[in-house]
Amino acid sequence: MKNVIHCRNTISTWSSGTGGAGIIGALVYAVLTEPHFANLSPKVTLLVMLVVPVVFAATYWFLLVVPESIHQARLLHPRTWIVPETSLTVSVSKSDDSGFKTSIQNGEGYALTKSGMVRQRKMSFKEMLLTTASLLRFMIPLMLVYFFEYLINQGIVQLVFYSCDNGWHLTRASQYRWYQLGVFISRSSINIVELPYWALVLLPILQFVNVVIFFFESLYFYIPHIWILFVVILFEGLFGGASYVNSFSHIHNFAKPDVREFAMSISSLGDAFGIVAAGFMSIPLHNYVCGTSLPKHLTE
Repeated sequence: MKNVIHCRNTISTWSSGTGGAGIIGALVYAVLTEPHFANLSPKVTLLVMLVVPVVFAATYWFLLVVPESIHQARLLHPRTWIVPETSLTVSVSKSDDSGFKTSIQNGEGYALTKSGMVRQRKMSFKEMLLTTASLLRFMIPLMLVYFFEYLINQGIVQLVFYSCDNGWHLTRASQYRWYQLGVFISRSSINIVELPYWALVLLPILQFVNVVIFFFESLYFYIPHIWILFVVILFEGLFGGASYVNSFSHIHNFAKPDVREFAMSISSLGDAFGIVAAGFMSIPLHNYVCGTSLPKHLTE
C-alpha cells in the first residue's frame, strides 16, 4: 500500500491495478503455455516472465521522478537509511475526507506541515497494539475470505476437471484461469458500489459456501458442465476482490488521520495471514481428496 493516502480514488485505482495485474499475468501465462500458442513449458515460461521485475527496477530507478518531499535513502550514506520523523506525513483531502472534517469539528486538531499534510504521530508499542486491536473488526473478515479463497485455489480447484464434451474442449491447465476476472471487476467497483460493514462480515460466509461447493465437486463431480463452475469461480473472485477493496475503504474512513498510514499498512496483514494459513491447510486437504477414488462414471 502506498504511504501517501489521498482519498478513496487512490484506494480504488490501486486496488483496480492489482486486479488488472492478475488478469494480465494469467493471460500472458496462458498464451505462453497453451499448445495452440507458444507451447512453452512452465519452467521456460517463468524464466521468460522474469523480465517483469527487471522492468519494475528500470521504471523505479530511471523513469519515476521522486518528489522532493519524499525521503530518499542513498546506499553509500547510512545516515539516510532511516526515515526522519519530518518525512512521516500523509496527505488528507479536506474536501472529501470525512474523518478529517469530523476531527476538526470535534476540536481534535492535528499537526499540519507547511504543505497542509497531516503529520503522522510517533506511536508507542502499546498504541500500535491498541490501534491494531481496533482494526480487527475489518482484518478478521478479510483474513477469512482470503483463507477460504486460497484454500480453493491451492487445495481443491486443480482436482476438478471436465472432459472435452463438457469442458468446451479446454485443456485441464486452461480450465481455471477465470477467477482473476471476478477479482478485477470487484476491485474496480468501489467508486460505483461501496459495501456496508455487515456485507464485509457476510462475505466470509459466502466464500465458505464456495469451499463446500468445490470440495464436494472434487469428490463427486456432480456439476454437469464447466460453465456452471465458471460462474462459481467468477463469484469466488468477486467475493475476494470486494472484501479487499471495501475493507481498505472502511479502514481509511475509520482510522484517525494522524495514524492512518499505520492503520492501512498493518491491515494488509489480514489477507496475508489468510493466504499463508490456506497454503498450509491446502496440503492435507489436497492429499485427502487425492486419496479418494474417482466416481464410477469418470472411470468407465
